[in-house]
Amino acid sequence: MPLARYGLACLLTAALPVTAHADSRPPLERQAFKLDAETGCFDYKGTAAEFVGRFKRGSYVTVTMQSLDAMGVLVPPSQEQRIPLMDGPGHPLESPLHAKAYWFGPLPKTGPYTFTFMPRSLVGHPASVLICGRTFAPGSPEEAAHRNKVIQEQVDNDPYMRDMLEAPKALPDN
Repeated sequence: MPLARYGLACLLTAALPVTAHADSRPPLERQAFKLDAETGCFDYKGTAAEFVGRFKRGSYVTVTMQSLDAMGVLVPPSQEQRIPLMDGPGHPLESPLHAKAYWFGPLPKTGPYTFTFMPRSLVGHPASVLICGRTFAPGSPEEAAHRNKVIQEQVDNDPYMRDMLEAPKALPDN
């Protein structure tokens, strides 16, 4: 009988580290977001691993995640490991300014959507996250028309830009 108790104690002791390890993993930090009405984007810097926000059916969403070093500076795009994930059709987006940019859409239904990233080894490490929503696909003619409209509105409403464009230009002599 003492041998059976010893065997049971060994079995329970062997199972303890697995249980303790599973319970010691911190829960994922979740960040609710709402897109800015003016820019159509949500900009975040911190350690959250999940981002939850609402989108309308047919929306397109661009997500860029870039790790921050110990000084709070963006790591070079060539060293970035984060890959954004979402429940929806996803496509990599080539961006010379940011690493690992992806767009998702068109979204199948109106409601909450959750974004996260892989690899999980980066959970808890700070990053810069930019989530932008739109009603047209990135790179589409609609996007180009929208971008041109926004730029024209900026020119029309910014007196400094208007003055700069209307100022006489002097060309260098060759």
